[in-house]
Amino acid sequence: MNTPIDKIKVNKEVKILPTDARVKFEIVPGEKYYICYGNNIAWGCIVTEIWAEGHKVSINVPIKPLGKKGVLDQNGNISHDWFDSYCVFSDEIGRTPEEAVNNTVTL
Repeated sequence: MNTPIDKIKVNKEVKILPTDARVKFEIVPGEKYYICYGNNIAWGCIVTEIWAEGHKVSINVPIKPLGKKGVLDQNGNISHDWFDSYCVFSDEIGRTPEEAVNNTVTL
C-alpha cells in the first residue's frame, strides 16, 4: 500500500447491497482490496489467507503510527503491531472503495 493507512471517504450516493445481491469475484492472497465497516469509509487492506472453502478471508489493515510509542488502530488502541487482522466473509471486501461500500461488513 502506498500510505501507512488508506482511509477513503466514498460518495454518500454509493449504497450497501443486500448480501444476496453482491457480486462474487476471484480473490488473490497478497493483493490489495478495500473493506468498509460503515459510514461510507473504505480502508485499504491486504488479503493474507482464504479459507472455509473460499467463503472467508483473513485480512490485514494498516494502522496509523504514533512513533516509538506504537501504532493507533481504528478503535483508538495503542499497539506495536503495524496491522489489525480480521476475518471476514469473502463478499465483504471490494476491489475498489465503492465496491467495498456496496459490500459493507454486516454483523
